[in-house]
Amino acid sequence: MSLSHRTIDPTRFNDVLSRYDAQIQETSDSKQKRKTTDNNDTLAVLDEWRLNILPQVMKERRDGKGGDNLKKLEVEKLIRWKLMHGTFRPSLMKLVSSNEESKIEDVTGRAFEVVSLQLDAARQLLSKSIREAILVLTELRGIGPASASLLLGVRFPKQVPFFSDEAYRWLTAASGNHWTVSIKYNAKEYAVMLDSCLCLAERLRVNAVDIERVGWVLGREKADLNESTLTATGSNRDSTTASGSKRKEEEAELDIPASSEMPVMRPKRSKRQ
Repeated sequence: MSLSHRTIDPTRFNDVLSRYDAQIQETSDSKQKRKTTDNNDTLAVLDEWRLNILPQVMKERRDGKGGDNLKKLEVEKLIRWKLMHGTFRPSLMKLVSSNEESKIEDVTGRAFEVVSLQLDAARQLLSKSIREAILVLTELRGIGPASASLLLGVRFPKQVPFFSDEAYRWLTAASGNHWTVSIKYNAKEYAVMLDSCLCLAERLRVNAVDIERVGWVLGREKADLNESTLTATGSNRDSTTASGSKRKEEEAELDIPASSEMPVMRPKRSKRQ
């Protein structure tokens, strides 16, 4: 049985997932210098907060009639996690922080409602509601499809995966060196990743957040998806190609807004990711 998202079985899925905490800690230790200047939290600390603490805080807020939304400080902290989890880009935090508290609460509340109304719907309708919610979230400055999926995912971890490079490449892999596939970070690409994720979640009866984490581990380990064991995709040439394409992908992520169909151009003064 291969490690492809189309054929991976529950045993192998859980085996990869069991390595997530160690991989996060290793990555956290290697990125200590990539912390934002206004916060001392490590990636491991932020990851625990994102996965376990924040969802519980949000549930208690909903139960206490405090609103079904995110607060500004929570959004900023999620973006800090994203910057440490992927590529550190200080200018992004300035854009996100420029949003007013009231707008963040309004936009996240509207986005959460869109998905809440379709949680029990068939997979196609659920996917459509998630894509619509992603579009709503991109009304916020500094929030593109990737960041929007992160905000939505903390509210709906069973249904919404974070649009990480590794998870995207795993869930859309076909052939060739899938770990260096170029990414445009637009809503159309996320829709493809999302549908693959929902299909896998349905087949294995697992949560989207766990699928995202498995994809991230496989990407970090450079897994050979055609084999039952993990191997390094090992040449210096591959490493150089990945680094070069990575830079272009990250720039593209900032430039392409969310759209339910094809990506469109936006004024260059407001870059998002």
